[in-house]
Amino acid sequence: MRMRLGTIKDYLTYVTSIELVDVEDPMADMSIYDTAIDAMAAAANRDGNLPKLQLALDSLISEPEGRIRAFFGNGYPFSVEQLLAVLTHACERLWPGQPVSGPGEAFPVEFIAISKEDWARETGAI
Repeated sequence: MRMRLGTIKDYLTYVTSIELVDVEDPMADMSIYDTAIDAMAAAANRDGNLPKLQLALDSLISEPEGRIRAFFGNGYPFSVEQLLAVLTHACERLWPGQPVSGPGEAFPVEFIAISKEDWARETGAI
């Protein structure tokens, strides 16, 4: 499945642009991301993209190499492993009881770097 990279990156900005002040270990209490995760999901749901967001996150977690760095934000400087842990927490929070795919198990997603306008002309969607 093809998805516009910018759309998914915009949703992930809710999480990747978090400023963590006075947090010694950003992975010790994953609940610090819950408000941002909920806002991300609300935005995707509002746009009718919540199922696409789920596919995108699962795909990124399953196959991060060569793709995950495109989704880093301007907030806390997460390592790849830390960001994957946060995305896994997001999936577990938003879709409880649905397992996150292991390496190579996710539905394949190709993220396309293209403007909204060109994407809309090409696909008729955002």
